[in-house]
Amino acid sequence: MPIPATECTNADSPLRVDERSQFTNSGRSTLQPLGPDSTIARGARSFRIGANIVVAFVLMAVAAGCTALSAWLIGDVINQAYVNRNLRGIITLGIVTAALFAIKGLATYGHSVMLLRIGNRIVADNQRAVFGKLLNEGLGFYSDRHSTEFIARVYRPVLPRLRRLSTC
Repeated sequence: MPIPATECTNADSPLRVDERSQFTNSGRSTLQPLGPDSTIARGARSFRIGANIVVAFVLMAVAAGCTALSAWLIGDVINQAYVNRNLRGIITLGIVTAALFAIKGLATYGHSVMLLRIGNRIVADNQRAVFGKLLNEGLGFYSDRHSTEFIARVYRPVLPRLRRLSTC
């Protein structure tokens, strides 16, 4: 359904103003509303990505702290077993160590999933941008190039990241 637009004249050229507050001059958008590609939306996505990175780093710190604490507790477990010969102390420290490893596993899983989602979101945004640009090209652009070049344009930024992930 087309959006009704009104004509406004400027000293230089006519300016079309539609109901969504998109100002267009000769068919090209110069000011976009709050849509998925607006500056505010990109800033909000960047803030969410930044917040997720901070949470992932906190989870990494929790996992590192659990690793250090479990190494420190092993010394107490050995002292309780061989020096003090205290069964209750061994059982208590064994339960604490098991809980520590469970927390470490959850934190490691959490930060791995968060970082993979962040990476996938960045790759998907990049591919959407390239695909959107390809959709806006004219017929002459496509007649001069082979279809494999378009596939390469979409996947070229992703390939080095995929190679790095496959070697880990």
